[in-house]
Amino acid sequence: MTIKHLENYLNDRKHLTTLPLSTLSDSRLGIDASYYLQNLLDNPPTREPLLAATGGLPLALTQRIESDLRALEKLRIKPVFVFPGLIPNKRWKQPNQMENTEACRDRRDAWAKYEAGQEEAATKLFEGRSCMAQWDVWRAILRIFRHRNVEFIVAPYIAWAQLIYLQRHPKSYIHAIFGPTDALLYPGVDKLITAVDLTSANPTFTFTVKRSITSDLGVSEDQFLDIGILVGFEHSPPFPPTTHDQALKATVDMVKYYKSGHAAVAAFAEHPAVKTIQYTDHYARTRSMIKYSLILSSEGTVQPLPLAITTPPNQDLHEIFTNRLPDEIYFYLSRGLLGPQALVWLTTGQIVEAPPLDNGETTEYKRFVKEVITDGQTGPRATALALISSVTHPFWSKRLVTGHFWFDQPAPHSQKNVLHNSPQTVQLAERVSGWHVPYAIVEEELRRQNSSTIDFALCLGATTTDKLAQRTRSKPVERGQGPILDKKDEVVANVIWRFLELRGFLLNMHTHSPLARAMNVALKNVRVNDKFQDPLYLFLELVRAGVMHGHLWSGRAFSGGPSFGTVMRVLSIVPLNFKAQPWSAPLSRELLVFNSFVRSLTRALRTLLEVTSLNMLLRNDARRARDDLLDIALSLPFQTEVNTGFGVLAKVYLDALTHINGRTRVRDANAEGVQEAKALALDVCEETFSGVKYPKLEVERGFRFWDLLWIDVGCLETEMIGFRGRIFGDWGNVLMLPLDMMSMILGRMEGATQCHDSVSLMQEIHVVIGETIFLQGVVMEVRYEQAAAQSPILPLSTMFDYGRRTPELVMLDDPKAHNGNLYVADHKPFAVQVIQLVEAQPPPRTEVSSYEESSDYYSDSMSSCSDDEDDDEDCSSYCSSDLPPEEVDEPSAAPCTSDAPDTYSIRMKRILAWREDFSSQMSATLHDPSLSSPLKRKMNTDDDDLASQSSKRSRSLHSDSSSSRSLGEHSCPACDASFDSRQSFRQHGRDSQANEACCVAVDYAFE
Repeated sequence: MTIKHLENYLNDRKHLTTLPLSTLSDSRLGIDASYYLQNLLDNPPTREPLLAATGGLPLALTQRIESDLRALEKLRIKPVFVFPGLIPNKRWKQPNQMENTEACRDRRDAWAKYEAGQEEAATKLFEGRSCMAQWDVWRAILRIFRHRNVEFIVAPYIAWAQLIYLQRHPKSYIHAIFGPTDALLYPGVDKLITAVDLTSANPTFTFTVKRSITSDLGVSEDQFLDIGILVGFEHSPPFPPTTHDQALKATVDMVKYYKSGHAAVAAFAEHPAVKTIQYTDHYARTRSMIKYSLILSSEGTVQPLPLAITTPPNQDLHEIFTNRLPDEIYFYLSRGLLGPQALVWLTTGQIVEAPPLDNGETTEYKRFVKEVITDGQTGPRATALALISSVTHPFWSKRLVTGHFWFDQPAPHSQKNVLHNSPQTVQLAERVSGWHVPYAIVEEELRRQNSSTIDFALCLGATTTDKLAQRTRSKPVERGQGPILDKKDEVVANVIWRFLELRGFLLNMHTHSPLARAMNVALKNVRVNDKFQDPLYLFLELVRAGVMHGHLWSGRAFSGGPSFGTVMRVLSIVPLNFKAQPWSAPLSRELLVFNSFVRSLTRALRTLLEVTSLNMLLRNDARRARDDLLDIALSLPFQTEVNTGFGVLAKVYLDALTHINGRTRVRDANAEGVQEAKALALDVCEETFSGVKYPKLEVERGFRFWDLLWIDVGCLETEMIGFRGRIFGDWGNVLMLPLDMMSMILGRMEGATQCHDSVSLMQEIHVVIGETIFLQGVVMEVRYEQAAAQSPILPLSTMFDYGRRTPELVMLDDPKAHNGNLYVADHKPFAVQVIQLVEAQPPPRTEVSSYEESSDYYSDSMSSCSDDEDDDEDCSSYCSSDLPPEEVDEPSAAPCTSDAPDTYSIRMKRILAWREDFSSQMSATLHDPSLSSPLKRKMNTDDDDLASQSSKRSRSLHSDSSSSRSLGEHSCPACDASFDSRQSFRQHGRDSQANEACCVAVDYAFE
């Protein structure tokens, strides 16, 4: 941000002058926003040292900014903030790899010290290693500016160039510049404010004068420009021959000797380091970039400085900056409609992905950020690029964009391009043309739903039925030929609708996909002030990506977990209500790993939303000449990013509750002493989280979110599977997915009805659980090229991440036709696990509304559970481990052996005990953790305890042979009733609502 070594020189030579800030009263102060934010984030008084350990945004930053704005307002100083825009082209590569390596090393060492109890040493290592991109905090800052009517502008490229233009404009938009010393390099800039102290009782500012500097150095203004480039600053590396501690003096002497920077560089043209980085060419480019900096003029055009230029600028400015985008895009950027991220990807041809705060050491995150977020043809980044290139010059649609990941360093010509111009992505981007919902319908929906905001709930509620969805449908029209959207509310609503279709939540006919139905039902139970809409959406996206589970990442256990892994991760998606002070509570490395998934997804979705609004304006679907662009941007979802706070709060509460209860599992929420234990656990949270507003209420809010997810999960089960499996537990025996449901849940268009399309879809997403697959009435056998080492029973959350084998499909005989559902079941044994092959007819579809109306499916409050699940399911208000954390066995990757317990006999004894009402035997069995019922929804420790998972695998191994004996008789072990077929036997278990023993017996028999 500043000229290297110059600040020390200014201090040593007394070239800095400090005056009272009141000197600038009744003036307009131009502020380089990036420089201002960098000072707040890096200086010790305002730096938050544990930001690298918690993720998210700085907690006290907004309060400090508001305090500074009040101080300026008190002195009658009008601030004008200028943010930097796109990144100019660079032929030289910054040492990002080295910096990333150093940051990862420091964070790794910091966690080692924290885990060893050396908290102070860990805090020092965490400081300054948050590696935060300032784009991430823009939305929070712009929201403050909007509320306080603070003027701002986003420059096309370099912020200080735009500040110089505003100062030199005939209308004098600003009277002074507060920014980095880089601004002194531009010809004619004489005075520059380098520091402002707004926190003292008597605010001051410090400035310098370039004339005194050049006079002291004995150089001309043009030579000072050469010296600044050769010494090095943000856009230029130091000149290799003079890279040392005394670089400034050596560079000044060299420029004086050779009379100019160009002559000095030419004299060292054969220097090995100079030739390696092609510094001669870089020097010329940097000089032109400074002298002809591009700015946004008051007429709305992007032009080079100075405007009253005597000689024509270089004709290759596109080589120095970027290829030119339409001026309209620069204008929308300047008013805060969108951030520069997507434009930078397109103009530079690179998507640079730095390691996350957890160092990105897990294979799951590497796959997620590369395949799901970036490279996927329907991923958010590729879709965002397609939305821009489809409404600009054809040059941009042919632009090659590649992903550069810190973990992947391919050869220069072997990098994989982001397929933003593939037919599938282009077709997806064109689907936004079907959304032109006028304000009359939006206003009607606001009244019908009794809502005052345009959000996910309103947009999903407006399309719940075919009749409602039909009102929103319009024939696709040529660009600019449809109705023009005028009001802000209808623009925001149509952006959200288009976004939901781009992500596969809404279908081509504007009806709901299973994900949308699940989210809509859950949103009907949300309290307005709980702020659950964004977390609910993120939860469903994470489930679809296969990363929402409670298992270890890459088989590695990180600190700060995993006693309640699934609960911790789920609740960490929810934003916690913090006080404006740095984090001072416990840390969790386990949650930081999961937070990397959440933050990466949030950023990508936020960028997609912004680009969707840009696409709407450039298509002329909405009125383009408007002054509410920032209001539109601030009304869209994903305004902020979460940290690990809520997950840590949940862990502390649940760990405290388990400890207070004598390290035993709480079976009954109304049992004696449970309420007192919960009160004590809440008191522990109150004492531990001093930086959280109302921790007790936040715990209650967190478990309300947990209850909502059960509604989500129930709806997904209803939509996707026909057996009584559990999303966080065992699948059961047969998974039945309609092919179009598979397509919809993956965010694809309806279809895939042809056999070859289905096979293609399966080969792409690797949804393979067993060995025999029934597709459109044709039986196919799947033969793997390489068998898996182990094959756990897959939950829904991991179903879409099962691609370690390449299937070969072989046509077999068709035993019987069916109705087009996809039946996936095991026919041949895996290397470790065997799941029984069971024939089944798809069950009747359950209406989604039943989950909303049923009080047996989910708990209405966090202090109650259904009576029939008290000993098989944790209460919705708390979860606890079967064993204390220190007594849980270490995870083992060893395969299951044949010495597994005879679970079939145990199950039969359990049913007989139930039938004969032997309460003593029943109690003993229920409290044996090794005899976990398959009806249990594994929500916490069973997901995290790999020992219990091994028990599941052993149980499956044995049940393959034992189940076959029981199924041959077709009789119910609970009531001795006989049945002619297995279908009627299964129906008996479903219809026996008054006899739960029959339900359990049938379930056991089919396992």
